[in-house]
Amino acid sequence: MMPLVSIFSQGENKQKNVAGLIKNYLKSLKPSLLNCCRRMYFQSADHKYRITIGFDMEYYRVAPANNYFLSKTGKSNHTILELKYLEKDNDKGESITSLFPVRMTKSSIMFRVDDISTVTL
Repeated sequence: MMPLVSIFSQGENKQKNVAGLIKNYLKSLKPSLLNCCRRMYFQSADHKYRITIGFDMEYYRVAPANNYFLSKTGKSNHTILELKYLEKDNDKGESITSLFPVRMTKSSIMFRVDDISTVTL
């Protein structure tokens, strides 16, 4: 399949098909894992920042059919702390993470479809 970067550079007609290409690609994927966890949510008074804490994580293998989720493949004692905010609020977001007693990394970046520039399907 053609890289999205090529589609964007080929004009408006091709760009209109991007959503359809992504949808078809996602339909071709098969789930292989189900994960569950407990979560707690916190939000700043101005609603610009949200903290999510995930814990008690469990993992189950997913088959093409007959999933009864009786066979757990793993349990994690790790805790995941996520700070979510818009990119325009990044400066204050970094000062918030400096107050946490743990090291934070940016390992997850959310983006809209119109922000994609180099993803290959």
